[in-house]
Amino acid sequence: MNKIAKSSILVAPFLALSMSFCFSNPVYSSFGLMELPAGSDEILAYAPVSFTLHSHISARMSTPLSTHLNSGLHAHLQSQSQEQDLLKEAVAMLTRRDLQIKKLIGEEGTAIPDSTREELKKIINEVIDYGYMAREALQETYSEITQEERDEFVTLFSSMIRDNSLANPDIYRAKITYDDARQTDGTIFVDTTAELNDVRTTVGYLLDYRANEWHILDMSVDGVSTVESYRRQFQSIIRKRGFEPLLSSLRKRAARNQP
Repeated sequence: MNKIAKSSILVAPFLALSMSFCFSNPVYSSFGLMELPAGSDEILAYAPVSFTLHSHISARMSTPLSTHLNSGLHAHLQSQSQEQDLLKEAVAMLTRRDLQIKKLIGEEGTAIPDSTREELKKIINEVIDYGYMAREALQETYSEITQEERDEFVTLFSSMIRDNSLANPDIYRAKITYDDARQTDGTIFVDTTAELNDVRTTVGYLLDYRANEWHILDMSVDGVSTVESYRRQFQSIIRKRGFEPLLSSLRKRAARNQP
């Protein structure tokens, strides 16, 4: 089955389980950003980049992922039984989010009032670590820009995702199966399968546990990493035009989404 045929469900598990990267283009949930011709006001578009989720993060770090994140997992994994308990907790957290969203969104064809939309956006986005995603996407640029620029970038980046997280409510109705959960390098990876309209899609979640809270760091759809897609496209824009045009484009996008 081709990617277009799968497009109706690719974003469903990502959004319904709080890894909300459903963009204005719903065809592929793990779309990155790419530059359009010079002079265009809209330099951000979406294009898939195939990459294995966990390997690309570990391969680019000189220290373990757990050290980079100051992960709280190691403190909890003092025995095999404790590790299994934490894996179960990770799956339980994702399951709760999915059930919460399905309950709020209602049956197919049900209208969603504005108050419910805001509640849905909160559930969808509250466990996503946007700061981590921004650092990974910007790479060395993150350390070169000012703190003010970092804060603005994270705010605009997260706003872009939040504003479009309910673009296609039907995708939240996908049936989710939890296939596997494992601990690697101080993080948890959960494999799931989403099924909607008889189409099945594999979805993976990279999670970290810090300060008694779960954080979703990245997700993959059919092996495509969201963070890596952003990193490649952001870096392409930065190399060709610099950081400011990237920030400017995000500002314009945020302004268009204002009511």
